[in-house]
Amino acid sequence: MYGTRLASLGMAEKGSVTVKIKLDTPGGHSSVPPVHTGSKHILAVLLAHTLVGLMSRLLTALEDHPFKPSMTADSPYLKYLSCLAEYAPEFPRKLAKKVKNPKAWPKLAVELAAEDRVKNSFLATSTAIDLIHGGVKVNALPETVEATVNHRIDFTSSVNATLQRYVDLLLPITKKLDLTSTFFEEEHGKSERHVTFSVVEHRAGLEPAPITPSDSSAFAFIGGAIRAVFGAETVITPTGMFGKSSPLKDDVG
Repeated sequence: MYGTRLASLGMAEKGSVTVKIKLDTPGGHSSVPPVHTGSKHILAVLLAHTLVGLMSRLLTALEDHPFKPSMTADSPYLKYLSCLAEYAPEFPRKLAKKVKNPKAWPKLAVELAAEDRVKNSFLATSTAIDLIHGGVKVNALPETVEATVNHRIDFTSSVNATLQRYVDLLLPITKKLDLTSTFFEEEHGKSERHVTFSVVEHRAGLEPAPITPSDSSAFAFIGGAIRAVFGAETVITPTGMFGKSSPLKDDVG
C-alpha cells in the first residue's frame, strides 16, 4: 500500500451499546385510523399517525442525523495515517499535509468518512437500526411498536455520550409528536401515547477499550518481530478495531 509493505496493529477497540425504542398507545380498530383532517393546526397534523408512522419519524431522525466523524490526537485512524504520511513513499502529499495539520483534522475527518463506510466506522460512532416489530393483525391498530438500534461507540467517546445524543436529538421531536417520553428512566411530558428509550439489559453497554500507546516497548517488540519475518522495510502502524466483539455467545460481531 502506498509503495510499501504495511502491518497494522489493533491498539484500540470501539465500545458498543444497544438501545430499544418502545412506543405504546391505546390502539383501536383499523377501520378508524388516525387521519389528517385537513386542519393546519400542528397537533392535528402530528396526531395523524399510527404507532408505525410515529416510530418511522423517530428512526428517520436517527438516520438523518448520524454521529459526526471526528479526529483528535488520540484517534487510532489519525495515528495510522500519520505513520503512512511519514514512511510510505507514495502517500499523497496533499493528504499528508492535512494529516500533519491539527487545524485541518475536523474537515479531513468529514471528507474521509464520506468516502466509504469503513472509514466512517473508524471515525464516528455508528448507528444501525437492526430490528423492528409492531402490530399483530391487519384489522387492529398497533398498540405497541418496538425498534432496536445498535451503536459501535467511537474510540474517544463513551456510552453516556451516545445515550445523551438520543435526548438531544429526539426529545424535541417527541414533544412535537405529543408523546410522553422516558429517556433512560427520565420522564418528560404527559400523554396517552408513550415512548420509552432503554438500554437492552443483556447489552448494558461496553465502553471503548483503553487506547494502547504506540510508543511502548510492547509495540516496538511486536513491530520488530514482524519486520524480522516480512522484511525490515515493513511499515508498522497502529490502528483500531471498529467491530467490537459482542458479550453474547450467540451473536456474531
